[in-house]
Amino acid sequence: MKKVDVRYLPFAVEGTFDDDLVALAGEELAYRAALDPFRSAGYFPGFAPDDELEACIAFAQRYPQIEVAGHDMGFSFLRLSLGAQSSLAAFHLDGNAQVGFTEDVDPSREAWRAIFNLSSTTPKFFGYSQASPWEMTMSVENGYFRVEQGIELAEEMLEMPKRSGQHSSGVVACVTQLLHVGKVSHQGEFIVSYGTA
Repeated sequence: MKKVDVRYLPFAVEGTFDDDLVALAGEELAYRAALDPFRSAGYFPGFAPDDELEACIAFAQRYPQIEVAGHDMGFSFLRLSLGAQSSLAAFHLDGNAQVGFTEDVDPSREAWRAIFNLSSTTPKFFGYSQASPWEMTMSVENGYFRVEQGIELAEEMLEMPKRSGQHSSGVVACVTQLLHVGKVSHQGEFIVSYGTA
């Protein structure tokens, strides 16, 4: 099977975020997640703005943009889950690096995303495949361009260790060219995402 171009493969990065502000945003989202049937909550200003999440808004305003490996990336979302999210367990491409949802994927498009682990208690894993997405059958499902069921791919993972004070570990990848999969353990996750246009 043909492999994806090596320049699209993920790589590790580090980020610095105010410890107190991260904690406040996490408390807001944890409260929301506890009331959610899927035990998950997020702040997605480009998809579903929410004026009540004051700490999340403050975080986005304090860190509206970052530069990673030569890529200028804007704030995309904060998300917290209190447990595993099985709906994320399928290889897919994103249509963009902001919200991610798509009904169409352009094979020539390059959109990059940086994900940072904000949890101080739980590591985060980024799963991906080196297989070229344009060599297999894919379909739109729940807003994502997914590999069809029955196609087995070798999976590789990068670990983002838990946050230590202001220091957060992250991963950068070209999400419109690299097949990837959300990995949320039974302990949940707390992440922030940035992306190119």
